[in-house]
Amino acid sequence: MTSTEALVFEARDTEIFSIPDTKTKLNTLQNYFFPRLKKLLDMALQEVKEAYGIDPFERYNFVYSPSHRKEAKVNQDTDLVLIGISGRRLFDRQLKVKREDGKPYALHPASAYFQVTNTGRMTVNVWPFTFSDETYFWNLKKYLRHHYESFTALLNAGNLNYHTLEGKKKLSPIKHMLTDEYFFEVQSSALYFPIENPLAIDQLVVAFVLAFPILDICYALAEGIKPAFPDQVKALTKWLTNRNPPELTRAEIQEIQLPELDSYRFVRAGLWYQVLARDNWTCCSCRRSAKEHGIVLHVDHILPRSLGGRDELANLQTLCRKCNIGKSNKDFTDLRS
Repeated sequence: MTSTEALVFEARDTEIFSIPDTKTKLNTLQNYFFPRLKKLLDMALQEVKEAYGIDPFERYNFVYSPSHRKEAKVNQDTDLVLIGISGRRLFDRQLKVKREDGKPYALHPASAYFQVTNTGRMTVNVWPFTFSDETYFWNLKKYLRHHYESFTALLNAGNLNYHTLEGKKKLSPIKHMLTDEYFFEVQSSALYFPIENPLAIDQLVVAFVLAFPILDICYALAEGIKPAFPDQVKALTKWLTNRNPPELTRAEIQEIQLPELDSYRFVRAGLWYQVLARDNWTCCSCRRSAKEHGIVLHVDHILPRSLGGRDELANLQTLCRKCNIGKSNKDFTDLRS
């Protein structure tokens, strides 16, 4: 993506989950919502590269859900989306994580991802146990106990929470939970839509960077190689000391405080996304697309409601957030042609 426009997640984005037709919902997620999540992940992976001096794509591939194919006969509905990375499948060696029949799994068990629920709740998650065997399970817990101080320092620095998946939630010290037989995940503190402040976006990016060494421990144990966790902790300390968080510019502060636009309040969700799909998820003014540039799109009344314009397809067009803010209500230009 070549856009330098600030990354934004709007409150209205949660209405995608309310689209009644599953195929339309998944198509909207894929073409309008996922490009911005992918932009967020790209930002985080660039920081991972800078923090640890590694190329994450030497070991990892993208993972995302839901996976939607246009030709699919059955479309699985969802109230949850995620995008992240998991270990790359290597064909020159076998994983140490084995199935019940003793054969090694082909895919890595752990992944790290940005997760968004239908309520607009966004977190960074590390899930170590897509599948597992006892050796991998206990080796992971043993490794985290052995590096307990560095592990908990990492959790504290990133506001990361260790969640045990025990049926009854017991309040126990992490050191005790690292000896029990329950699966667990690591999850960041949540942010809620709208997320328009660059500092909030940066908080998500930093949380992913701090969660990455936990994923990398899982990768190493599944591969049967020595984790680089101690070296990564040293590199992370240096990175955190030297990096400068983003600062809000005057223009960004003014844009964040802008009142809701007319069409935003009145166009119902189903019609809103019908207009975006009709216009191919592309701004009719500057011709930038959500898929290529990861931008926010709005629906604009060609003839404003204040002058009698109706909420009908013929009177609605897609504009990006920037073009819509700059368009005057005295401008009745149909930009679709």
